[in-house]
Amino acid sequence: MPFTSYMAPFLSSPAVTSVRPRMDNDVHNVTVIEGHEAILPCVVNNLGRHQVK
Repeated sequence: MPFTSYMAPFLSSPAVTSVRPRMDNDVHNVTVIEGHEAILPCVVNNLGRHQVK
């Protein structure tokens, strides 16, 4: 009986091989005076070659 793999198409699909970026912590509101700088505390995982600035 020949070996047939049904997993190969499933494992090569983009939904399985790619991981989407996601926030690693809860999102909180930050209040800042208009015109001033706000620093938003967050961690983004699974960025690949991308950056958050």
